[in-house]
Amino acid sequence: MAFIKLMSNNPNVAMPAGNAIIALSNSVFKTTPNSEWAKFVVDPHQWLYNNNYRYVDKNYVEIGDGKIPPSLELVPVYDSATRMHVTIPWKEALKQAQQTPLQDEPNYQRQFPAILAHYFMRRCR
Repeated sequence: MAFIKLMSNNPNVAMPAGNAIIALSNSVFKTTPNSEWAKFVVDPHQWLYNNNYRYVDKNYVEIGDGKIPPSLELVPVYDSATRMHVTIPWKEALKQAQQTPLQDEPNYQRQFPAILAHYFMRRCR
């Protein structure tokens, strides 16, 4: 079982990641070269890595260099005012999640971008 997780609970890491997510959301479907959406669509694996997300095992230890393997298909979905995507966990992830050690929630220092950065890549764990 593996996760994509923000590499640090430090607000100095979480705030820029959260701001990148906000920029991504604000530019969805915009294809101008400097839009976050365009950068994300070209290579979501690299976009996540550049924004301090790492591929980790169930003990939260980086797998290899922390880069998300290309074999892992990343599918962006975007909510709207009248559409909310609901993720149904993969049944094997649920089985494995029960054996995954839980971590304490980080201190977000009441900063929305930091909270967003930590909840952006969530999975049952």
